[in-house]
Amino acid sequence: MSSDYALKLLRSMLELYSPSGKEGEVASLLKGEMEIGYRAQVDGVGNVIGAIKGSSEGPEVLLCGHMDTVPGFIRVKEVNGNLYGRGLLTLNRP
Repeated sequence: MSSDYALKLLRSMLELYSPSGKEGEVASLLKGEMEIGYRAQVDGVGNVIGAIKGSSEGPEVLLCGHMDTVPGFIRVKEVNGNLYGRGLLTLNRP
């Protein structure tokens, strides 16, 4: 995954309004991204689940993270390689 792709995806996620109970747009975005190389679905409570396409042999990995945020709007911006939104994300670009 290129750092440009990662930055674009993170920015897209941060720009979506996703307070608790309203994470549907973020879930749809992630599901769409995961469908490139993964079997992806959104379960009954809104979690995005992805499995690597291919053989059923080998370990399974589950990554969990919060998609919800507190109410309110914060403009997303990039300054000196740092992405600011609902926190600070430092990007280590080559």
